[in-house]
Amino acid sequence: MHDAWRADRHPATPPRKYLTSWRLSVARGLMRQARPLKSVAAAVGYQSPEAFGRLFTKRIGQTPAEWTRVHRG
Repeated sequence: MHDAWRADRHPATPPRKYLTSWRLSVARGLMRQARPLKSVAAAVGYQSPEAFGRLFTKRIGQTPAEWTRVHRG
């Protein structure tokens, strides 16, 4: 589990949910840098860009491509 999660800091957040949120946060930063989705997915621990894309869409409410078009700086 990621070292940043601690029960005393996140008492209401299960470790897996915290890790997923952390991964998505890191992924959004990489996507802003125009990194390819396959590279982003691998960098945050997903072997499959498709699985990452499904999770991203479910949690964020936009596909990675939609999100990138709006937020790329």
